[in-house]
Amino acid sequence: MAACEAPSGYTDVAGDCDDAEPTTFPGADETCDEVDNDCDAEVDEDTRPTVVGALGGREGAVVSCGTGSFLARQAGGTTRFIGGHGLILGDEASAAWLGRAALSRTLLAVDGFIEHSELTRATLAHFPHGASEISGFAATASPAAFGAHAPRVVEAAQHGDAVAHQIVLDGVSYITHGLTLLGWH
Repeated sequence: MAACEAPSGYTDVAGDCDDAEPTTFPGADETCDEVDNDCDAEVDEDTRPTVVGALGGREGAVVSCGTGSFLARQAGGTTRFIGGHGLILGDEASAAWLGRAALSRTLLAVDGFIEHSELTRATLAHFPHGASEISGFAATASPAAFGAHAPRVVEAAQHGDAVAHQIVLDGVSYITHGLTLLGWH
């Protein structure tokens, strides 16, 4: 069946994720209601509330590194965000990212690409079936499950572990570069 007009209640807005709900559309404000209000495939993002809670109406920058991560700068009445894209494609410097990096570097050490360190040995000891168990874990692990490995990275870095130190430096570099891109000096 072909129609020249959209049926009542439907829209021709590309990406509209809920034609039956007029307040749900691309660009809508995300509210804390367990609904994807802005059609970005994420429910109830915490980026804007975090910035408002930290800065109110003042100008400044926010670095949020929990299970996930994002950077923001509020200036001149606007707020600009970097990151917050989830662990698969981002969340640099977050707990989940640190844990994922530890697992990845452990696999590189198992394969002989890098030297083992206390971090990679401790990570491998956590997975008694070796590389295949790490890969199996990673295939289904949530960001929180990856993040559970972050304390091991931080502790190893504090004790001078070269692999852990590089992971932490990579995270610091991301934050520093991101703040520069946001115009924060």
